[in-house]
Amino acid sequence: IQWPVLFMYPEFLQTDFIQDFHELRTFDEQLSMMFPPKAAPPPWDRKGNYFMGELEVYVEVQHSTPHSVIRVASDEPLAN
Repeated sequence: IQWPVLFMYPEFLQTDFIQDFHELRTFDEQLSMMFPPKAAPPPWDRKGNYFMGELEVYVEVQHSTPHSVIRVASDEPLAN
């Protein structure tokens, strides 16, 4: 199954929208395409803080109660 996924960088007011994130792909696999190891940082990351190995992934989940945000392991697939 493919899912739409939105990566948010609130301190920079930036987002990345992934239209077809396969549920068996890990966040690390996706992030390594977005932040390749030897590439220049994105233009909005002037200090170069966003790079593989230093990124953390949080997921917003909605239950019957208000939304909550939980940290997830980036080496786990989206389906977990």
